[in-house]
Amino acid sequence: VNVAPELRGKLDFAAGAVSVVDALPVEDGWAVVTGCAAAVAETGTFVAASGPNRDQRLNYLAETLIVVVGAGQIVAGFEEVWNRLRVRTGKEAPRLVSFITGPSRTADIEQTIEWGAHGPRRLHVVISDEMP
Repeated sequence: VNVAPELRGKLDFAAGAVSVVDALPVEDGWAVVTGCAAAVAETGTFVAASGPNRDQRLNYLAETLIVVVGAGQIVAGFEEVWNRLRVRTGKEAPRLVSFITGPSRTADIEQTIEWGAHGPRRLHVVISDEMP
């Protein structure tokens, strides 16, 4: 498992049966555990925003992406996301904001659905009482 910089030291993997690494590139078959800036209840979307200690590449390089969402990060709709991002950064918006709803897929190639075309093949969301 590759753990995003913003979660290192906040999650305890010591008792688990997984090895934690923090190197890029992400090896084939490895999962990435990352946090998010917000989550949208209306669509099941999580929001990844650039900033210090946030490596946006991790959201797209792993076959399996595990996103840890604090219950307080969940907002009703997309409009609330922009307000939350302005408050968090004190600026208009971060340099890069990604809205991710489900695993990556496309049907551009021979009209056959291809999973993992532009990002992870599998996406799991873990909701925590506390924000990591």
